[in-house]
Amino acid sequence: MRLGLDSVQARRGSRPGRAAALAVTALALVAAGCGSGGSAGSGGAGTSTGGAGTSTGGAGTGAAKPATRTFTDASGKQVTIPAEAKHLGLPFPYNTSDAILLGACPRIATTTTYSLQQSWVVKFCPSIAGKATPYQTPGSWNIEQVVSSGVDLQFAPSGDAADVGKLTSAGIPTLVLPDFASLDGLSAAVGFEGRALGGTAPQRARAYQQYLAGKLAAITAVTSKIPAAKRPSVLAVDSDAGGSIHVLGAGTIMNQWIGIAGGVNAARSIAGAAPTEVSVEQIQKWNPDVIVAGLPADAKAMMADPRLKGVKAVINHQVLTNPAGTIIWMYYGTEEALNIQWAAKELHPDLFPELDLPAVTKAFYQQFFGYQLSGEQVSSILHPPS
Repeated sequence: MRLGLDSVQARRGSRPGRAAALAVTALALVAAGCGSGGSAGSGGAGTSTGGAGTSTGGAGTGAAKPATRTFTDASGKQVTIPAEAKHLGLPFPYNTSDAILLGACPRIATTTTYSLQQSWVVKFCPSIAGKATPYQTPGSWNIEQVVSSGVDLQFAPSGDAADVGKLTSAGIPTLVLPDFASLDGLSAAVGFEGRALGGTAPQRARAYQQYLAGKLAAITAVTSKIPAAKRPSVLAVDSDAGGSIHVLGAGTIMNQWIGIAGGVNAARSIAGAAPTEVSVEQIQKWNPDVIVAGLPADAKAMMADPRLKGVKAVINHQVLTNPAGTIIWMYYGTEEALNIQWAAKELHPDLFPELDLPAVTKAFYQQFFGYQLSGEQVSSILHPPS
């Protein structure tokens, strides 16, 4: 099951930040199988397997470097792509974030409106400013704009056969992306992208996978020992500050990171990957210990809502705003490696006394995005301004 960027924007109205928050959920490319998508997720976090995402005829097989190679995408189709693509078509915010992490900022040719609206994306990748954004409506991408931008490698979701067909007819090498709804799948998807981009990207992808696997192991070594009675109930919310409240249930990556961090998803009874609208009465019934909102405005709105004044998270001032960098951390991007650390520290500070989130955050962006954050900048990521 997947939401398209256009439907997110339509449902969320004109608030760009809100379209952003849920767009990333949509972008996660979560299929109905929730994590079964092809090559993504068949190994542990930090691992990758063969099959989808493999290539043949790569550089180094002869005296002359080949101009192209054959790459097997997540649908199992073999596609001829450049040996090292120079102009990337990135239809989802997490693709853009991943490309920057993989050292491919100068190669980004097209991106999303959401990505261009994120100040950290532009700080980490100044050359992205002004790039075309042809991916507003799934099934009706602006193919002419993709062509005119010189894209020589395009990514696409598994459910968008219409755009894939148009791109293929236009002669643009197009790879269907893996679906994922887990940290294993996210790790494998980064590996897939790294292998597709070529150059130093595969090595950078492996470094990220190792980092994610290491942090996951360190956190779960502690939280796996927490008895059920001491695991707080956590509600991950994607909501409009002025209206409906949407929560993220069992079929989302949120369900996994809550468990990893030592909590229990209050909305675990909700199946599927799509954000689901719920009533205030349902939230009162769940009575979560902690609420995590995607935007500061949403956290403030929930704290101020008189209908929620009896909810434990509100009473105890545990309505938290998730940190945000290139995307909101709790969604499906590479900053999920930071999010599991943030969540563990927030839910169980006594169990992670040595976990210095500002230092961890600063080191992560230096290592993977090549950007030296000031203390003030670190604080603005960990505590997004309204």
